[in-house]
Amino acid sequence: MASKFVQYFIKHSVVTNWVMIIICIAGIFALSNLQKRVNPKFEIEEIEIDVPFPGASALEVEEGIVVKIEESLRGLEGIEKIRSTSADNWGSVTVEISESYDMNKAIQEIKNSVNSINSYPTEAEKPIITQETMWNRAIMFSIYGPDDLFTLKKIVEEFRDELLATGKMSNIWWWGIPTREFSIEISPEDLIRYKLTIADIAMAIRNSNLNLSSGSVLTEQEEILIRTYEKKYEAVDFEGIEVSSSIDGRKIYLSDICTIREQWPENRMYSEYN
Repeated sequence: MASKFVQYFIKHSVVTNWVMIIICIAGIFALSNLQKRVNPKFEIEEIEIDVPFPGASALEVEEGIVVKIEESLRGLEGIEKIRSTSADNWGSVTVEISESYDMNKAIQEIKNSVNSINSYPTEAEKPIITQETMWNRAIMFSIYGPDDLFTLKKIVEEFRDELLATGKMSNIWWWGIPTREFSIEISPEDLIRYKLTIADIAMAIRNSNLNLSSGSVLTEQEEILIRTYEKKYEAVDFEGIEVSSSIDGRKIYLSDICTIREQWPENRMYSEYN
């Protein structure tokens, strides 16, 4: 049977040529539409809970954040394993979900449980809850120039927004620029003049720069969590913090006695380009 098939194509060379042409065209078309992935995207049966806690030690993160989250997750259905990490300024809890359990339901239950905790430290930020996903990295490139970090950061953010606006990219990560910090300076003379101490200044900033949980209100339909978000993210936001008041009743603000600057900490990450 096979020999007859071969003999047919040997005798009919025109048919053979047309078959080869069709095969080549089909191959080129298939190659152009073939999806290529270095690391294919796939979802992991894990949920990540990250909580920033600026200025806290690893022990403070463990006791004030991680332990409370772990306790709130006990008894929830679908959880196979819980792992946690406590570090300076940051706490993370990873929850492994059973393959047979609905992931969307698990995420919602974990969000409800974690967000119902009202005893987080006042300096802790809002928990970030996401499903773990392995992403395919399409490209990586560097942006460099003679400008300062503030200008480069602005360029990077604008470029990121333009790429996301195309609708062809799911996520964009960037690194190499350190996290901003704010420098608040006051002279010893002003401290004496206004009868203040460094502790007074720090307390005023701490009390006015926090996200505060105020409990919850239970209605017939749902439970409403009450939180106050007063975290400062720009240098100008610190200027209106009230520090004290003078004898004549005039309020003294941070901008009246302090020099407030936005700056960068020492960058321990280095990158090169060629």
